[in-house]
Amino acid sequence: MRRPAHSSMELLLSQQLRLLSTEFSQLLGLLRALLVKQGYFLPLESKFIVDELGDSSMLATAWFEGCDIESIGKGFITANGRSSEDSDSFYVFNHARVYSSDANAFNTTFLGRPWRHFARVVWQNGELGRVVNPAGWSKWGDDDTSKLYFGEFNNFGPGAATGHRANFSQQLNKAVDIKELFGDSYKSEWWVDPSYL
Repeated sequence: MRRPAHSSMELLLSQQLRLLSTEFSQLLGLLRALLVKQGYFLPLESKFIVDELGDSSMLATAWFEGCDIESIGKGFITANGRSSEDSDSFYVFNHARVYSSDANAFNTTFLGRPWRHFARVVWQNGELGRVVNPAGWSKWGDDDTSKLYFGEFNNFGPGAATGHRANFSQQLNKAVDIKELFGDSYKSEWWVDPSYL
């Protein structure tokens, strides 16, 4: 389903359950397509065609595994709203691919921007196309970036070059383990199909 962009917040999917896992889903939209409000979200091998993904999250922990994210306009893929240091809110994109079908789309998309002062997002082991802005990350209305946690590890592709990354992001020494988000026994949870991980 495609929807036209509007200035208001228009959602295609709002996850407000404590636990949600999706497999082989496709989400097409232009603005704030996914609201991951609380709990755990585990979309597996999904395709997102969006202008902005994952806006307005303050409480959610989300692991995006093997997702294709096609950017169709200028914007930010994530806007994590972690509001305090003790919040579990965390987005991790593992083996994700960011690209654009538009041959003229260069440097138009950011991996993320904060929605609150403690935003926490990691991109790892992914393919970042030329659509990704060299800065990688963007500020959002506030110059205080001291508490942000924007990290990258082992990404590749033209959008993964680190020479011009925002000074409030970091290159990590190791990948985030899914157990850090969901615990040691996550594979035995009823809502997780480990064959996709």
